[in-house]
Amino acid sequence: MKELQEIIKNRLLTRDSFILCFELVRQNGDCLIIKSDGQRIENTYTLIITFPEQKGKEMLRYDCDDLLEGLYQLLTKYCQA
Repeated sequence: MKELQEIIKNRLLTRDSFILCFELVRQNGDCLIIKSDGQRIENTYTLIITFPEQKGKEMLRYDCDDLLEGLYQLLTKYCQA
């Protein structure tokens, strides 16, 4: 989680670290999903992080048009959860 927090803290979210963020969430036992909705005019991306039942946490969701900014916002919430 520390590496993910460092990426978020320093706003180092690039296209290269994008894949790393998926891996870091997975290593933490959680699931990161990105949906691209071609039928929407606004908020064309939906980003979701789900948790195993035993963690007892609510799903995190963020809708946006800018995929990298949306992932930054979602991962910021994730690191605070």
